[in-house]
Amino acid sequence: MTYEMIDMKKAVRRSLDVKRFKMAIYILAAVSVLGAVFGCIITGEPVGLFALLLPCGPFIVVFAVLLGRMTSSKDDYCICRGYLNDRKVMPSRNGRSVRFTAEFTTPYGESVSKKTRWLWGERGLTGWNNYEDYENEPILFAYDAGRKRLLVLGTEREVLKAAEEDAAKETV
Repeated sequence: MTYEMIDMKKAVRRSLDVKRFKMAIYILAAVSVLGAVFGCIITGEPVGLFALLLPCGPFIVVFAVLLGRMTSSKDDYCICRGYLNDRKVMPSRNGRSVRFTAEFTTPYGESVSKKTRWLWGERGLTGWNNYEDYENEPILFAYDAGRKRLLVLGTEREVLKAAEEDAAKETV
């Protein structure tokens, strides 16, 4: 299967970046709802509804806007194949969050070296992508050269397998 057969809309929705933002929104929304319920129970007043909605609300809005920007410009992305190099561990999280420098060449011949978001974890954190699964594998990226925006679609094998499954579903 070639990269042209990959549905960019579905690939962007499955990207590690989009998954991470969605998870952050879900967690913040759950904390807000639980906080509002407990605030109402404790205070006995509707004022308790705003107990955690005020601190979490702005983050939910920011993450939702960023998520919207990532997914709305799906036609501007081109698929690039490259590798993840130069692993960095976030020191403030006791070595649990990992980022890489993505190195790839665009279809227009431009060599790009860009840092990814903190998308990986180490030491078996639940819900995190294990960086060892991505470190020496060919990776597919969605890159918007105009906005200099990078999304990690996943390993080449994973993305092509998902595209084949989508093609099989459409033919049935």
